[in-house]
Amino acid sequence: MEKHSDSQITLEKMNALFVALSDKLTEKGYTMELVLCGGAVMLINGARAMTGDIDNLRQIKAHYQVLIEEIAKAYKSDGIEIDWLNDDSYEPAPKDLPYVKYKDYPNLSVSILTDEGMLVSKVAASREKDYNDIRFWIDKLGIKERPQIELLCMKYNVPLTHEDAERELEKRFNTYTVYNAKPKNPVKMRGAWHSVIFLHSNSDRIGAIF
Repeated sequence: MEKHSDSQITLEKMNALFVALSDKLTEKGYTMELVLCGGAVMLINGARAMTGDIDNLRQIKAHYQVLIEEIAKAYKSDGIEIDWLNDDSYEPAPKDLPYVKYKDYPNLSVSILTDEGMLVSKVAASREKDYNDIRFWIDKLGIKERPQIELLCMKYNVPLTHEDAERELEKRFNTYTVYNAKPKNPVKMRGAWHSVIFLHSNSDRIGAIF
């Protein structure tokens, strides 16, 4: 589902929304687990001042959605949209990405993707808006050499084959050569053989590329 949220959720507001959700869950006798990704994790790590919505990797069932919409109505005057918490990343996101606990509330457990998980998820998406985030996680993880990012993506079965990313990188960084090459020892990922995008520069540093 394409998102159209115009919400502007700060870290303080996000935590308040989780308290409200916790109260609703406790009242109903439900328990819920969230694994956050995307802008919410960027927010928690200080990379953004606000996010439009809260992306979650756990499927949101109908009885939870009712509570989420009730909270949106209660916070409507604060600009919170109906899709403030969603599971739009549930299907497209790579599976089995690592996560760690963020906060526990009564009847609500909130985890976030690790730094590695965030970098891999951003590389997997490879949209134009993800490139600044990719730079942030490369710097935070201290990645200096190209093979580090290649091995990290292979570790989580995420192939580096994104035509849109190739075109964007070629357009923006024409001093570098971007090309698809069949590796000497190709890796089988998700039941198919994938080549790997190799990004070449004189320095051979991934940080220079992104």
